[in-house]
Parts: sequence; C-alpha cells; structure tokens
Amino acid sequence: MTPAERRAENLELGIIKADQPSGWPEDEEESFFALIPSVKLQLLNSGISKTTKHPYHRSDGFSGSTNCYTGRVLNGEFCLEETDTGDLLISYRRSSRSTESSPAIKTISEAFMAAIGLIHSCNPWPYYYSQWHEQRLVEKWLKAPADCQRDCLKPLRISIMDKNATDLFQAAVVFFATGGEDAEYFRRALWLMREACRKGAPMEVRLITLCSVLEGLAKRHTKSKKQIGDETAWRTAIEKAGLPWDGLFDAIYKSYYAYRNKIAHGFDPHPADEQSPELVFSAYSRITAGIYILMAKRMGFTGALWRSHLEGEQIITLANKS
Repeated sequence: MTPAERRAENLELGIIKADQPSGWPEDEEESFFALIPSVKLQLLNSGISKTTKHPYHRSDGFSGSTNCYTGRVLNGEFCLEETDTGDLLISYRRSSRSTESSPAIKTISEAFMAAIGLIHSCNPWPYYYSQWHEQRLVEKWLKAPADCQRDCLKPLRISIMDKNATDLFQAAVVFFATGGEDAEYFRRALWLMREACRKGAPMEVRLITLCSVLEGLAKRHTKSKKQIGDETAWRTAIEKAGLPWDGLFDAIYKSYYAYRNKIAHGFDPHPADEQSPELVFSAYSRITAGIYILMAKRMGFTGALWRSHLEGEQIITLANKS
C-alpha cells in the first residue's frame, strides 16, 4: 500500500469510527468518500475539537478549528472537511432504503464534485474514492493527484457561515444530480472555462471561450439552435431566462460583442490595439459573471452573486421572480 493510499484509508477509517448516530441502522446505510487535492474549503459552519489529558499537569488541554461544512441534501447528510495537508475531504451517507426517491449514490457523488467545482472555481478531480452499500465495498480507487485547474473569479463572495454560499452549493448539488441534459452541459461548460484560463493562456483564448460558453447558455432559452443574432435577440433570450437586461446583461452583452466576432474571425484588428488592459479584464470579469448568473438562475438559486468580480463590490440578487 502506498503512503497516499494509507493516508486516505486512515482518514476514511477515522470518519467511520467517529460517526455520530445517523438515524438509520449501519447495515442499512450507503455512503461515499472522496479526496480532492489542494483545494481550500470555502464553506465553513463547524469544526473539529480535541481534548488532551496530561499525565502530570492537572488541567486538560483543549484545541479546536473551524474546518468543516456539514449539512443535509438529497435525503442524506454530508461533511466537507479541509484536512491538515490541504486536501478537501468529502463524506456523504444516507439510508439505503431512500434510493427510490433520490438519484443513485454514484450520481450524487458526481454532483458533489461539480458543485464543489462551481463554488471554488476549480476542476474537482478526486484522487481517492470509495463507495459503500450496507457495509459492503462497491467501488474503490486511487490515482495520482491531478492539478485542479483554478480560475481566480468565483461566482460569489464567501465568508465563514455564509448562508448565501451554502444555498448555492446545495442548489448546485441537487441540480447536478437531477438536472439532466442541462446539468451535463453546465459541467462541460465549467470545465472548458477553467481549462481556457490556465496560467499563460492568451487573453484571446480566454475571451473567445467565455463568449462561446455565454452564448451556449443563452441559446438554451431560445427555440433556435443557431447563433443568437443582434442585441434584440440577446435581450429576448435573457428575459426568457428571467433575468434583467437593463443595468446588468446589457453591459455583459457589450463586452461580449466587443470581442467575440473580432477574435473568432481572425482577431484583426487585435482587440488589445483598441482596448486598454483595464477594459479587457473588465470584459473577462463581466462575461464570467454572466455565465455564473445564468447557471445559478437555472439551478433555482435565490441569493446574491457578483455582477463583475474585478470591477467592484456590486452584486445582483436573484429572486424566484425577476
């Protein structure tokens, strides 16, 4: 057994031994366990406390840290934990009798990965995974840790015990587990966004990718599979999505329009020849925010998101009806 596998199994064993009563018998439980390398947990609502007894001093020692996010979703309970080595540990369990009203547990595990990727702006590639059904090991694997390619622009501001962020996370888990074709499209779109934003990638590559993803999301609110045409067509698509055009997507569209065709059709003249670096980065920020807003709206999220992360503190609050 390799050191990495031994460490993963020790972490898993520690969780299994320390489990609190879950409300169902252990032999009627199914669960999964995964480790994602080098992703700092952004959602925090609880932590781990430790008490130590000294063989000589009369007082006991106590230490604690806020490094977990726990909750319930899809008829089960979960814990996200940042380990002392900087990995992100995901644990989920539910009654095996609840499968008729919920997706398969493998589907739920994949939904957790996608939701973590959305909130943390990374490609959530686990290097260790195990799945259990009524005390029987169903699947287990270990592979070399992959780089979880990150983008610096996140969809929302996150702080400790932030209900806004946890609401988006849970809405994303449910959506990626039950959203069908749209969920698969969103997964591919998020992967493409992050891969295009690798360190050293030309800004033209980043912008044309973001423009393509934004257009693809907007087209899903029209009946046509063809390219969305002029500003009127874009406005119609955005309003069908239940989002405001004036004061929000009109600015996103202008950034999209300023770069999309010039880059797609030969980048002549060069966008940087006409725009200052500040305007280029503003376009990058606005279009990224537009993508997150369209996705969150489709997920049924109601809360606050960035309008443009690099342009200040302004947010948009999504409601049930816009």
